Amino acid sequence: MDLSVWQWIALIGSGLLNGMHKTGLNGLSMVAIPVMAAAFGAKVSSGIVLPMFIVGDVIAVLYYRQHAQLKVLFQSLPWVFLGVGIGVLVGDAVSDETFGRLISASIIIGLGFTAYQEFSRRDVVVPKGWLVAAFIGTITGFSSMVGNAALLMSLYLVALGFNKREIIGTIAWLFLTVNLIKIPFHVFVWNTITWETMFLDALAVPAILVGAVLGLYLIRFIPERSYRLFLMTTVGLAAIQLMI
Repeated sequence: MDLSVWQWIALIGSGLLNGMHKTGLNGLSMVAIPVMAAAFGAKVSSGIVLPMFIVGDVIAVLYYRQHAQLKVLFQSLPWVFLGVGIGVLVGDAVSDETFGRLISASIIIGLGFTAYQEFSRRDVVVPKGWLVAAFIGTITGFSSMVGNAALLMSLYLVALGFNKREIIGTIAWLFLTVNLIKIPFHVFVWNTITWETMFLDALAVPAILVGAVLGLYLIRFIPERSYRLFLMTTVGLAAIQLMI
């Protein structure tokens, strides 16, 4: 395919970031999403990014599968599916420009929750009832369908007190399931997954694998607070750029 240098950089860079994101450096894909949207168009990029995410999900499931918290997973899935359905209807009805703004809004909302979690008091009690699970799951499914952006669920698991491996394992199983469910909508409703986009995804697989290995290695050494502050700043600027 006749890709520009910028599109090649976006594709390979997004593959690396996605691999690192799925194996522990949670949030890095939030940088890749607006970059891919800027390089390929907001709606088209969602169909390119989704199979890349699935490759990363499979790697994460294979590595962290035994740590998944199945109770939270099964409690959240029905509501996540509801959010996906809402996202399909909204995404099919809006223009590419509006779609890009929805992606930005999803990212900024997730960023807001991240910042709240980072700077709020650590003794905040997080409700665990079905209403909270319904809200978190629906927003997660919607933001995942519209912009492949779903930080809220990760933050919810953090707030519930699960450790790093439990969070990664639960998120891996959840989004492998959800992302597989999303494929028919991208193929038959939005027409954003085609043979051409699958070819691009195949080109990105080596970068995803390299990123996954890097993620498993680097997560042991990067200071968490410094990383989170850097990530929030970078993601916020990227989302604002896409919104404009």
